[in-house]
Amino acid sequence: MFSTSIIRSTSYYLFVNPCIQQLFNSINKPLSNKQTLIDPNPPLVGQAIEIKEYLRQNSISFDESWTCIKALCCQSSNRLSGVIHIEKERGDFACLKCSTNGTWIDFKTQWQHFKTRTYCPKANTSSILLSDKELEIWEQSKTIEDNDKEFIDTILSRYGFTEEYTISMTTLQRYGIRLYQDQLIAPLHDTERSIVNIVVLDPMSYSDTKPIKLPAPFGLNLLSSRNAEIILVDSIWDALCVYQVTGKKAIALPSAKFSIRMNMIFEHLRKIHIWYWNDKALAFRLANVLNPHRCFMITYPMNAYTAFKSGHSLKTIVNESFAVINKCIEQFDTFRDLIRDELLQRTRFAGLQWQRFPMLTQILKGHRAGELTVLTGSTGCGKTTFLSEYSLDLCLQGLSTLFGSFEIQTHRLAKVMLTQYSGLNLSKHMDVFDKFADQFARLPMFFMTFHGQESIDKVIN
Repeated sequence: MFSTSIIRSTSYYLFVNPCIQQLFNSINKPLSNKQTLIDPNPPLVGQAIEIKEYLRQNSISFDESWTCIKALCCQSSNRLSGVIHIEKERGDFACLKCSTNGTWIDFKTQWQHFKTRTYCPKANTSSILLSDKELEIWEQSKTIEDNDKEFIDTILSRYGFTEEYTISMTTLQRYGIRLYQDQLIAPLHDTERSIVNIVVLDPMSYSDTKPIKLPAPFGLNLLSSRNAEIILVDSIWDALCVYQVTGKKAIALPSAKFSIRMNMIFEHLRKIHIWYWNDKALAFRLANVLNPHRCFMITYPMNAYTAFKSGHSLKTIVNESFAVINKCIEQFDTFRDLIRDELLQRTRFAGLQWQRFPMLTQILKGHRAGELTVLTGSTGCGKTTFLSEYSLDLCLQGLSTLFGSFEIQTHRLAKVMLTQYSGLNLSKHMDVFDKFADQFARLPMFFMTFHGQESIDKVIN
């Protein structure tokens, strides 16, 4: 994510791609009053941290998704029990099964109730939630399959489509588009996939640069748990064109507050493309709500509908989307929990501690996998002798060790180790040689047979 508090002006930067400069400029533009896709109230700082701390303190098991923290809605062992989703940014919560919802404060006051109830009741929902007037239009409309293709093509031509670039009947059917008199109507769904609104598509306004303000999402009826990738657009026509060409589910979002329920139905998605060609600032704000780590921005200089009619390759445009957050760049929150675990479990993360070298343990804390230690010094200063006992110390604690020395023959190195292991001058105590040799042989200590100059490839193999 780019921060507008850091990048104030583009006059000091050289942009090779004009689209990138346009993108930077658009980010600094204030969001218009009409665009309320994202809640304008800033999220509470550290809300996710507070939520997880509260759940841990109350011994509540939880999992995390891209945007939510999840906990069981009841104490039933039934797999069909409801799951409460708690939004990380604000703490708003909801359960899709029983429709329980509220703020973070509500959750804390109601949690004892969730903790004691043994089942999560399923809320009654209707498949169609339209006003009387909308319901009348919907019932009088005809499905696409009730009309022949030539007639549908004629209707589509009134919306600017041509014989070469048109929307197929299959695409219209998948999105539930219907025909009312001589106009197309589009159903809008809520998070329960119920029809909550319909939009009569006016042929006179299809070419407007400003998309129709939708009261509810368009295309949610196509989204399923099997989908891993979607494309978000800001108009119905864009959604139809994108799906027609790419086969990827395309959803037009409403100009309304982005609710916790919307986050819940998007939580399983691993990749979200955002194509808001006319308002890049709004697109980045949306990515921030959806978790920018899985969002990809499309900055093509026209909408999908215009690009489709102009013969541009929508597949190529979508494939050229760029990650909002580069994989090589991380935010502190990415590894905050890892730091917490390391601080809480200092001993485990310190590594395997030496028993024979307390001062070394005090300095280095322990031997950790993946780390390389380099010792330097003049010939005869004791490097190999030290490393021998260093390794023996760890091996005695069960650490499997492969020791290689290209200067000292293996049996001479093993003799030094056996002496260090026994703590005796074995040349003067041969009566206990077999005893210590048998014990030493059971250690997970292995020796490489290389000595002197060797091929590096041979050693690696």
